[in-house]
Amino acid sequence: MVHPRTVLGEGLRFPEGPVWLAPERVAFTEIRGQCITLWDRGTTRKLADTGGGPNGATLGPDGALYVANNGGVWMTHDGVGLAASPTDGRIQRVGLDGTVSDVATALPGKPPHRPNDLCFGPDGLLYYTDPHNWEDGIAKLGVGRVARTTLDGRVERLADVPQFPNGIAFGPDGRLYVAQSVRRRSSSGRPSRGPRSRRSRRCRAATPTACASTAPAGCGRRAAWATSSSSSRPTAPWSR
Repeated sequence: MVHPRTVLGEGLRFPEGPVWLAPERVAFTEIRGQCITLWDRGTTRKLADTGGGPNGATLGPDGALYVANNGGVWMTHDGVGLAASPTDGRIQRVGLDGTVSDVATALPGKPPHRPNDLCFGPDGLLYYTDPHNWEDGIAKLGVGRVARTTLDGRVERLADVPQFPNGIAFGPDGRLYVAQSVRRRSSSGRPSRGPRSRRSRRCRAATPTACASTAPAGCGRRAAWATSSSSSRPTAPWSR
């Protein structure tokens, strides 16, 4: 049975990252609009200006939205669009009162940093993908990254992942799953115990908002995933 479709908003500027907050209340990003938009019981309004290019989003254990901001890059019918004042990518916190703050700006790996998607693990850490310089085209696409951060900005690079690491989620089997869009496949591994944030607490997994785009969250241990730029897959497997 197919249920009738409900249109939450029109005229949006590259919407992404929907996050269910409550019945008839959904937040989502607008990459080109450089903002977070809220659909609230039939009314759509801007919640916050983020600058850059807000992409994936997820709900944190503190009730705020956490956003993978790619710095101001998006696809258009004619190629790539750039913000008037682009920045390097970052991870942001957006309160439901509209306040915006940076969680992590010193991201690992060679710039540009293009955080794409993110999800919380039950350890309270925030895991994200960074496909790197995708605006340069597939022929010049560098090796992307998977990393995690505490809520006070301590970032750890977990793996170099080629071929555009995109969606990210924990599964109920305790593995972290990453979609490689250009390769058209997914990979998985077990992250180890990471640093505890002074601001974070253990978050409950398996909720509709646990991850930005793929699956419910679960628990995990350490990932060991190294790769080279000439390979489309990791040169060493995730730990099992």
